[in-house]
Amino acid sequence: MMPYKKINNKSGFTLIELMIVVAIVGILAVITIPNFLNYQAKSSQVETKTSLGAIFVDMTAYSAENVIIMVLWMRACQISDLVAGVIQGILTA
Repeated sequence: MMPYKKINNKSGFTLIELMIVVAIVGILAVITIPNFLNYQAKSSQVETKTSLGAIFVDMTAYSAENVIIMVLWMRACQISDLVAGVIQGILTA
């Protein structure tokens, strides 16, 4: 019969060490995910405000060139009420 050799393989992590690492990662996730979602929402709001500003600049330039057409179009579509509603919806979100 062959004698058994003891294998002392000390490379690796214990279960306790792995559980501590998982707990730390979980705590960090709980802290960072809500902050990330808030930053993402703020970024979307800034992008929307920038786009509305560009639309306003373009409409102003267009109206300077086509005053009569722009006035008639704004009355027909009531775009000022629409833009005000969109801006109010963005600010209250």
